[in-house]
Amino acid sequence: MADEGRRALAAYLSRQVRGRPYVTLKLAVSSDGMLGRRGEEVKITGENTRTIVHRMRAESDAILVGIGTVFADDPELTVRLAGLEDRSPLRIVLDRRLDLPLTSKLVMTAGTVPVVAVTDPFCEAHAGDGEKLRALLSAASRSCRRRPLPICFKTLRHAAFHR
Repeated sequence: MADEGRRALAAYLSRQVRGRPYVTLKLAVSSDGMLGRRGEEVKITGENTRTIVHRMRAESDAILVGIGTVFADDPELTVRLAGLEDRSPLRIVLDRRLDLPLTSKLVMTAGTVPVVAVTDPFCEAHAGDGEKLRALLSAASRSCRRRPLPICFKTLRHAAFHR
């Protein structure tokens, strides 16, 4: 019974005891162990799995991807199940060079569902990055200077990890 209680309260206990969010890894892997093929859209999940993924998103405080995923898939990372759209999690992009395209679905929807770009501490020092950072911020995105992930999670916890 104690183990059941810990599992049921895992997210809450992670925030309260560790001061960081509870992290779940979700991978879509084909039967041959592949994640996909570069430059080629390969559907490796069905409609039932997509529904489960959207429910997982609705129960999550945040979803994290790398900039490579943004380039390859241009994901929206929102909940698109009827009646649960307002449960979309904070979207976090690991993007050390601030390459997040201003035309990406993430930036285009940042006014509705927040986006945080975790960048290199020197990104603003590069030519043109200041202008891009201002453009991202005006799209209601945020930037978090690069830190080890546990520290970044603790910093972001105060911004949106509240479920």
